[in-house]
Amino acid sequence: RLYCSNTGSWLVKDLNLRRLAFEVAKNQTNVLEVLEAFITWIRQNIKYGTIDVPRYPNETLQEHTGDCDDQANLLITLCRIAGIPAYLQIGCIYIPTKHSSELYWDDLWMSNLTRIGWHAWAMVYVPPWGWLPVLPATST
Repeated sequence: RLYCSNTGSWLVKDLNLRRLAFEVAKNQTNVLEVLEAFITWIRQNIKYGTIDVPRYPNETLQEHTGDCDDQANLLITLCRIAGIPAYLQIGCIYIPTKHSSELYWDDLWMSNLTRIGWHAWAMVYVPPWGWLPVLPATST
């Protein structure tokens, strides 16, 4: 129940998100098939784009735009609505050619990253394998 609840960013009770989840899942009961349908829908309908602050899943759906954590939170919400346990995981990933220096929030905060980048993905419980990392977002 903990990983299917309406807590934090996961707006399980939102009517538009519920409608979408049930429409895309199409009465499937196989977790992998439902998960594949959700990922396919997100990749076909949500453009990769980023802003300074994360979006709620209903905002990502409405704007049809979101970065890795926005898309992961949308996937997590759809999974939770369908009764599939899921949560968000965030971490740094190694990118050998990356170097970035960016200013945020009216130049009050600077981020310097060398060979690393922040990334987010969904952790989804898929029987019989258990918790699996799932990446709905594509950066293209």
